[in-house]
Amino acid sequence: AEYATRAGGRKIVHTSSLSVHGRIEADVVDERTPSIEPGVYGASKLAGERILAEAAGALAVLSLRLPGTLGLGAHRAWIPTVTERLRAGAPVQIYNPEARFNNAMHVEDLGRLVVRALQQPWQGYRALPLGAAGMTTVGAAVETLKQALGSRSAVEVVAKSGHGFTISSAAAQAEFGYDPM
Repeated sequence: AEYATRAGGRKIVHTSSLSVHGRIEADVVDERTPSIEPGVYGASKLAGERILAEAAGALAVLSLRLPGTLGLGAHRAWIPTVTERLRAGAPVQIYNPEARFNNAMHVEDLGRLVVRALQQPWQGYRALPLGAAGMTTVGAAVETLKQALGSRSAVEVVAKSGHGFTISSAAAQAEFGYDPM
């Protein structure tokens, strides 16, 4: 933030994470969803957001709170992890199979959004969550992947406390033309 200001920068697009929210109690995550007990990763992303928010007087700052990001080489996120297990024929455990799911985006959508944001005028600081355009369920997502991969992996539903949530990208769509696949 200091370097960008000294160098005459006008905008920063920062890739953050939905992990900044920590324990999500809301049914729908949007730009107003509070941060509750984030883990170390989420807390580090939140600290970065706060540092950049302080620079928003001199710079326009957009923090994009990313879901599981998909594309060539994707790893660690839920869908790539499930895909790896299905390809290997390993069992897959899922929680809340009927929970609605849109916690994903493709890296190409991220690239298009960054370009659009840099081309548009805005001021101040914005932190916006991003998700997929469509909605499915956790169970249907796994079944779709299983069929597409021709996998014979067993899918086991296990109990877990907590509830699922979906992501509202409405603010990113309205303000920056986010148009995910």
